[in-house]
Amino acid sequence: MENYVITISRRFGSMGHEIAGRMGEMLEIPVYDRSAVEARFQNLGGLEREKKKEERKAVREKAEKPAKPERLERPGIILPFGGGKERQSSRKRLEHLHERDHEDHEHESGRAVSKERKPALPFDFLFEKKAQQKKADAEAAEMFEAQARVIRSLAEEGSCIILGRCGDQIFHGKERCLNIFIYAPVEARIRNCIDLLHTSPEAAESLIETEDRVRDAYRRRFCPDMKDEFDGRHLCIDSSRLGLEESVKLCVEAARYLFYPGES
Repeated sequence: MENYVITISRRFGSMGHEIAGRMGEMLEIPVYDRSAVEARFQNLGGLEREKKKEERKAVREKAEKPAKPERLERPGIILPFGGGKERQSSRKRLEHLHERDHEDHEHESGRAVSKERKPALPFDFLFEKKAQQKKADAEAAEMFEAQARVIRSLAEEGSCIILGRCGDQIFHGKERCLNIFIYAPVEARIRNCIDLLHTSPEAAESLIETEDRVRDAYRRRFCPDMKDEFDGRHLCIDSSRLGLEESVKLCVEAARYLFYPGES
């Protein structure tokens, strides 16, 4: 029988990880989460190469970083060479310009309007930051594609469950694939975090906000064609309505209906 893949995406604290584990037990197929994918990637030498690349990048950036000037009176103004009265006169002009930047006001309708000027960033700096961001984006895309190749190789070995990692995007268009999305209201997710992670309500809420933001950014970056968090998912379950065991049963029944039609 041809291999099939179940991808499970989830909101943090919605018990998606627990549901995936129980599904794997009932269907007798392996579950690959982030740690499992990275472990396989490391065995292939991918993480070691990325680590060395980051180390070389840090050394290169440190070497290319311009030396910090001892004193920068005003960006864009070059002090003339020389000494004595000429140097003192240049310094006074700089001090005068500096004071004028902070004291230059226009009065409109009896109210003072500040016109304090902020020095513009040098164009070279802006271009450098843009180039660095472009390079970082390219490296992130390369890393995602490398992990995607690892995930596809896992699916070729046998039927499996892929937890997270934009699995629905990686297997987009694959016929024998079921994409599941597990979610729940914030209140239920906070309770799950307290029960499972033994955190305080405040810590749970903060953790949920952070993880939601990170996962949303990750999905937007590597699933640009998806319109919203439900797009591309075949089965969406509010785990707080059914609970853990009934949510697992529903997901397993959907998988058996699709991939084991004679046994469902």
